[in-house]
Amino acid sequence: MKKNILTLLGCTIISFGSIAKINTPINYTCYEVDGVTTYDVTGCVPGSSIVFYSKPWGGDILKEVTTDATGHANVVWGEQKPPAFVLNKPTANGNKVSGNGMVATTPGKDFVLYDLSLSNNDGSTTLSWAATFSNPERYIFEVLKTTSDAGYTVIKTIPAKFGDQASYLLSDCEPENGSGSYKVQIRATSGGILYASSLMHGSGNKIMVYPTIARNVVHVKLSGNELGMYRVLDVQGKVLSTGTLSADQNSVDVSKLTAGNYVIQITSSDRKLTAKFVKE
Repeated sequence: MKKNILTLLGCTIISFGSIAKINTPINYTCYEVDGVTTYDVTGCVPGSSIVFYSKPWGGDILKEVTTDATGHANVVWGEQKPPAFVLNKPTANGNKVSGNGMVATTPGKDFVLYDLSLSNNDGSTTLSWAATFSNPERYIFEVLKTTSDAGYTVIKTIPAKFGDQASYLLSDCEPENGSGSYKVQIRATSGGILYASSLMHGSGNKIMVYPTIARNVVHVKLSGNELGMYRVLDVQGKVLSTGTLSADQNSVDVSKLTAGNYVIQITSSDRKLTAKFVKE
């Protein structure tokens, strides 16, 4: 949810000096993708500072960044403790102050994106993912595609859904003989793009994961001399094992896992695949 950041009152800004101030309304969005939290801040004065504090109205400075020429900052937070307070720091410019908005953050996220992946099957390309939105009516997904350097075309717009980890699926039955590059982005219905995935390539060369019900080993088939990395996760997203893959080394040992459902993530030079399997 976008949050209007309150402007500092005259009595509050006294600690920064008794100079005139510019009240600039700013907004931020907090989201999570692949377990990493990001704060996207817009509407700030270009070149002003965004300061993240550990406590409401102060505490330790956890991070400070400078906004770009459009007053925007995209701050990857990682696994650090969430901030309790965000300040668009007042910056003296002659007798004026540029950027003096603030917000008390909350634990909730505007959206969380899970398991975005691409696969090729029988001449079609399929993209799948899951997501949770706090206010889904405020967001849409856009799936973009290109088969050249001429830029991307939106091939599908999908409204965000209600529900925890709601699933999404899109099949492109005309992938130019299996070729083409795709990305998925999340746009606010008010207009701005909040998140865009990395490039995902559809090709006739498939990444295959088998069997889907395994006792000791899961096999991963890569293309030619392609190299890759894998991660095995439980359903809570905890990483249980990692390793490298190649044409010669394409087996993942799952014998020590307890019976249940798991996810394996495969990352190669230009592709990413997430597949589910069951350990007997």
